[in-house]
Amino acid sequence: MSEVRAKKKFGQNFLQDKNIINNIIEEANIDSDTLVIEIGPGTGALTRHLVLKAGYLIAYEIDTDLVPLLEEEFKDKQFKVVNQDILTVNLEEEISKYKDKYSNVVIVGNLPYYITTPIILGLLEKNLDVKAYVFMVQLEVAERLTAIKGGKEYNALSVLINYKTKASKCFNVSPNAFKPVPGVWSAVIKMVPREYHIKPKNEKFFLELNRAIFKQRRKTLANNLQNFNIKKDKINEALKKLDLKPTCRSEELSVEEIIKLSDILGE
Repeated sequence: MSEVRAKKKFGQNFLQDKNIINNIIEEANIDSDTLVIEIGPGTGALTRHLVLKAGYLIAYEIDTDLVPLLEEEFKDKQFKVVNQDILTVNLEEEISKYKDKYSNVVIVGNLPYYITTPIILGLLEKNLDVKAYVFMVQLEVAERLTAIKGGKEYNALSVLINYKTKASKCFNVSPNAFKPVPGVWSAVIKMVPREYHIKPKNEKFFLELNRAIFKQRRKTLANNLQNFNIKKDKINEALKKLDLKPTCRSEELSVEEIIKLSDILGE
């Protein structure tokens, strides 16, 4: 593909390092029975390797200038590129078109830093039937996504990811692996969907509560719950049932404790 200038408005930093690309391919663990969905193929550095292993590859690229270049390069492959923002795509419908032909679905992408969280939240809340997600994200974000309770990085997204998936940080990536060179380090994370060992009675309420209790990190859990329009006596009763101190903060709660809290408060 000819030289392409990265566009700031799309947060483009094109991956160049072949070793990193090979490592991502290894983590994705795809074969001819796999439908791969790539978010933000850019100039096709990762796409060139994915398309050789996948049964079929669908790439979503928001940059109109890159679409014809990708179409031309991969015209003879099991490939299609869609000029659409991934946040607006009905992925359930798209995946369903291929379920009879490919038994596995893997979603891969070098995610733009400025919309990493909305993309991951959007995908996980859809409950897609996929084998794994493998994403390049900002290192700081990777640490939040894989954080455990008690840490300063632990937040509502950490809880959601832990509830929906088994997540791990695979490896760090130097800024020099990209062109143009970003001002931060990156990391590759892998999320494998799973059923959590306990389910909330009302998942919608659990997800809303999870967002609410992390809204103001400096406040106690009880104060955040009051802002969620739950009466003080009900909050105190719930804390007592779970053997939690009135002064405890949301980051001290495990996923299981937040589920139990939502079950009590949702009654």
